Amino acid sequence: MTSLPESTLTRLQRIPQVKSVWEGDRLPILGMMDNLEPEIAENSDCIIWLDGSEGFVRSMDIVRATIGPEAVVRALLKAMENPHNPAQPARPEKIIVKDRELQFFLRGVLQDLDIKVDYQPELPLLDELWVNFQNNKPQSNTHISRRLISALEDVALSLIWKQQPWQFLSEEEIIRIDINQWNIDSLYACVMGMLGQEFGIILYRSLDSLKSFRQRVIDLSESEEEGELESTFLQQDCWFLNFNEEEIETSSFQWHKRDNDVSAIFGSIHPYEGIRSLKEEEEIYPIYVALKSLGLFIQDNEEFLILDEVDLLKNEYIIDFPFDDDSIKVSVSTMPELTEELESAFDDEDDEDYLYDDDEDDEGDFSIYDDLIPAGTLVSFLEIEGDFLRFFDDKSFSCIHKDAVVSIQKKVSDQGFPAIILQTTRPKAKELINNLQQEEGVLQITFGQGYDPYEDESYELGILETGDNNHYIFAQFPQYSGQKGEKNWSSIIENWIKKVAKFDGYCGILIAMGSTGASRGNPQTKDLLHLFYCRFTSAESLGLKRLIMSLE
Repeated sequence: MTSLPESTLTRLQRIPQVKSVWEGDRLPILGMMDNLEPEIAENSDCIIWLDGSEGFVRSMDIVRATIGPEAVVRALLKAMENPHNPAQPARPEKIIVKDRELQFFLRGVLQDLDIKVDYQPELPLLDELWVNFQNNKPQSNTHISRRLISALEDVALSLIWKQQPWQFLSEEEIIRIDINQWNIDSLYACVMGMLGQEFGIILYRSLDSLKSFRQRVIDLSESEEEGELESTFLQQDCWFLNFNEEEIETSSFQWHKRDNDVSAIFGSIHPYEGIRSLKEEEEIYPIYVALKSLGLFIQDNEEFLILDEVDLLKNEYIIDFPFDDDSIKVSVSTMPELTEELESAFDDEDDEDYLYDDDEDDEGDFSIYDDLIPAGTLVSFLEIEGDFLRFFDDKSFSCIHKDAVVSIQKKVSDQGFPAIILQTTRPKAKELINNLQQEEGVLQITFGQGYDPYEDESYELGILETGDNNHYIFAQFPQYSGQKGEKNWSSIIENWIKKVAKFDGYCGILIAMGSTGASRGNPQTKDLLHLFYCRFTSAESLGLKRLIMSLE
């Protein structure tokens, strides 16, 4: 069972305990609040905490029915720290619930707060009062000096934002920061932003939280409801720093600093607290130390961190506390073994989906599998210019005659050799190269029409045949819909095939690494690992008609 963070326990223990009894329950909304949207009413619960002795509601939250008992804890903490008016922050002497499992759960969570948790089969007062609830906005309860906040923001903007570590560090490249103070042994920094979406740093308070969150993300299927995603997100145990380049309206994250058009936003996520802003100065210090030492580490090691494969790096720093004569020794290091573990965890572990010819009466139908190319592989078309083709003399495998290779090398001086790049991570690229070599290389490639009956969508499929005569999907291109900014893959493929014709149908499959590094989508020379010479052939010559996806 996850316990409350030490800083949270200390903060809650400072709240005065009163001799009152609170009632709490989780009630299905269906049939009780007719004015709500039907989708919300059918799939949500109302969590309510009531001070029975005073006769008013301290907190009330509406959550999706699939979210676990942690939501009840979040509502209880809100009732203690930020209750609805006219209540004041307080810690009850006893709470009562009417669910046995919830009683045992709360006993474990609240054991260090001197709160008795009892069971009672009926709570009529709570059921009577909750429908009359007045939705008063909770007041802020932050106890942090303005200058300490400014010191934290300055470190975030000057050491993290200006260095932009997301340009070369992926979310799998975790940095360990050993602090050994404030009841914290280590924090695990994850850099966000390589995909150009959200920029920031997540500081996980435990390695278990980091790993379990990543596993939950992997386990979520594309069909999961929004509530499942929200519940997974709230299972993290971390502090976070987000950078926002747009105007920010007033929100529950009440303090942030602008650097031109950039804002630094801080907060905390915990399964029992949910997502909140920072509340106590004792939270500021470990975050300040972690960000400053991380920024210095990135500054000192950028030439190594930009490499696709980062070895073990370790530095120690003396970090001065802001507005204090004291300091702390901090150790910062990369975690290459964990990075490899996280990258491997995202391998495509699905069953072998395959496609088959639409005409099931044809003899010679064969299965076409999609389990060779790693999930998330980036596909692009290019021409290898001039003498650069000789770069692959000792990094190539050919299913075509040696004389054909010589002819290609002569022609390439006048025009680029057409190839298709498959870019993935280094370990997956090496595994792909090994698998193709074991199947005697790539014999030929083609493009054909594919149909997914489960999603009712059509695609242009890239298909390769290995020397062992096995067939695999290497790319799935969506049909062009004419929307602005959308790639017309059919046109790109058609132009590429014309270039292949100038080489008598010969082309190449080029395996590259770097899909999570700075060269994502634009592999550099160091990222190019192996070239497979092959031929292009039409789908008609293979007897392929439209292919239908099957999950059998």
